[in-house]
Amino acid sequence: MKKSNYIIIAFAVFFFGLITTMYVDAANNGENNFKKNNTLVSSDQNLDNFSVIVAHKNTKIVLLSHNQNLLTESYYQHKDSTDSSMKAFQKKCDYRVQNDTLYIDRTYKAKVTIKTTTVKTILARESSNMNFKKVESDSLTLYLTNAKVNYSNLTLNHLKVTATENSNINLGNSKIKSIQINLDQSKINSYRSNSNSVLAVLKNKSNLTVSKPNNLHIESDRSSTYRTY
Repeated sequence: MKKSNYIIIAFAVFFFGLITTMYVDAANNGENNFKKNNTLVSSDQNLDNFSVIVAHKNTKIVLLSHNQNLLTESYYQHKDSTDSSMKAFQKKCDYRVQNDTLYIDRTYKAKVTIKTTTVKTILARESSNMNFKKVESDSLTLYLTNAKVNYSNLTLNHLKVTATENSNINLGNSKIKSIQINLDQSKINSYRSNSNSVLAVLKNKSNLTVSKPNNLHIESDRSSTYRTY
């Protein structure tokens, strides 16, 4: 290889490394400045009794088991509250309890945690994102439309899932006695969960991955796939 080619390669490597270093430094400085100028604020709100949660478009929610109904909001607030350019960070969650239903209309930039043991049914709308952590209940029913749900340490007797329009569900380290699944162009991954019984219907390029239970029954069209472990 000609000497001039070595020089060109060396210069390209140096230039790429310099750009990468500058990008990382800028990202770190931006994060540090943000934390310097903003304070993380959390507040608890008591909720009336409810058994249904409706999560509207683009909302992000964490669900925990608790002996009373609470909604915790965590969000960044600019240290200079008079700075109008930072109002977005002062926005809180929009929610309401009506007719036994908790509606999460908008979460803005807040982290919203719902603490309850009374919820039985959840409807998650387009692009909503829900994380379940240490949830214990007798039964839970989910209706998902282009939504994402992550489970961790879930303990249930019965779980029913109806998921459509590219919904994605991950079940991690959960114990569920029986699962009833209906997928339409959606995906469930539950290979790290233990179940006694799984009944599933898959269609329109759906995908199911599941730890093999004692009783397993799957109905699938030709476009869908499933795996057992």
